[in-house]
Amino acid sequence: MQLIKKNIVYLLLLFLFISQLNFIYSDPDINISDSRGPWSDEGLNTCQIRSYSQNNELLIDSSDNLVKTPLFGLMLYIPFKAFGTSQPVGRLSVLIISILSILFISRINNYFKKLAFLLIPVVFFQYHIYHFTHFSMSEMPSTLSILGGVTFLYLGITANNNKNSNLFVSALCFSISYFLKIQFLYVTLIAPVFLLLILLFSKFTESQSFKSSKETFKLFFFYFLLFGLLYFLCWYLPNKDLLEYVMDNQTAGRFIDLNSLNFKGVILDFLFTFYYKTIAVTELRAFFLTFCVSTLIGILLSLKKSINKNFKILFLISLSWFIIETHKFSMLYLPNRYLVSMYFSMGLIICITILECYQLLISKQKNKAFLFVPLSISLVLIISINNFFFFSSINRRTYQISKISQELKKYDFQGRPIMGAWGPTISWETKTNSYPIWDNYFNYKQIISKYNPKLIVLETNDTIIYKNLEKEKVIQLTDSISRKKIGNWNLNFYWLK
Repeated sequence: MQLIKKNIVYLLLLFLFISQLNFIYSDPDINISDSRGPWSDEGLNTCQIRSYSQNNELLIDSSDNLVKTPLFGLMLYIPFKAFGTSQPVGRLSVLIISILSILFISRINNYFKKLAFLLIPVVFFQYHIYHFTHFSMSEMPSTLSILGGVTFLYLGITANNNKNSNLFVSALCFSISYFLKIQFLYVTLIAPVFLLLILLFSKFTESQSFKSSKETFKLFFFYFLLFGLLYFLCWYLPNKDLLEYVMDNQTAGRFIDLNSLNFKGVILDFLFTFYYKTIAVTELRAFFLTFCVSTLIGILLSLKKSINKNFKILFLISLSWFIIETHKFSMLYLPNRYLVSMYFSMGLIICITILECYQLLISKQKNKAFLFVPLSISLVLIISINNFFFFSSINRRTYQISKISQELKKYDFQGRPIMGAWGPTISWETKTNSYPIWDNYFNYKQIISKYNPKLIVLETNDTIIYKNLEKEKVIQLTDSISRKKIGNWNLNFYWLK
């Protein structure tokens, strides 16, 4: 029994890893997103680095993915080169990195071992986070990099030893999150928001201790700016035109238009999106309500001078992370993959608060220990719900992407690529390159003269792209057309002569 207790985190991580193997070959769960993101973006996120791994061809301007996710591409290059460019290799790479990340954090000290013990069943088995942990996408590696940044920022403030090295690692982890995907650049605001919360809470806490932490941040910001300068010089400047072109497209029309709405309209639109993406989501409802209770309890505890200062610091850093994540509710286009990091920050707050209430219980502070009761009930409920959706996902598994990819493996493409937004998704098992087609964005002109594709895969209702194909007389060059369905999307396969 003592051996199990000592190794419980390792056993939970082993269980998490084994359970994930059920989905390594399957399609994304049909309920994971309203958009096609998880279905098409695993291929899109990796198509350029796959081309480089298998054909030594790297066209950085053939898609918007590698320029946004340089470190993610580098992360996958070695496993793709060593084990092949299949979807399971990409998924296992992300999964193993996720497992190793939480294993590393659990070994920092006894507190983080206890925290990991809660994070695994509560957060890593939460429906959305669980599935994105095995997708070959940059969302989970970036999210776990933020977790690393939060962890080492906390250690840099509270630990008596190795402050400088902890702050260095924290700044590195936060920077890695946007090296993996540039859209995570907003993490630069977590530390400033934390400082504002310190200022707000200082009237109710040990103000002198909190004031001293501001001195610590000077070194943290120095390291942070150093890594930012590295990204600027090594990646932004060499790819400036392409990056600005991509980011203009990625941000244009994505946020609430403040000029067309009054203040009341902006607030109502923000609250509607917040409701639609939290309370209204069946898989998230109990998780979200527990988060609300945990946040309220965490704030109340942070206002008490008798409560452990270390809890207050970690809670406020985590709360700062969540506050920054809420900017996404001002977005008009908000697929679930954008919210994975926010869901994780919510789960982190839940676990930190539960752990503190448990510490109060065993320390016999009866006037505060009663807070553990509602949270423990919620904890059991969340774990039960996570198990329910896990087994529901098991029963819903399909294998269309793998099946089509295996079929295409038999064809000789003669070095000609597969094109279309779904092209990278269905080309995992082939040795040919694949490029997306997006209207007024990437590869929508000179399709034949520039790429000479053998196969073009389009959604049946993608009328704009069809018009572009008609202009280039692609239809006349088509040898045969077949139709297949992946998830909720009907696709036309145009085989060219």
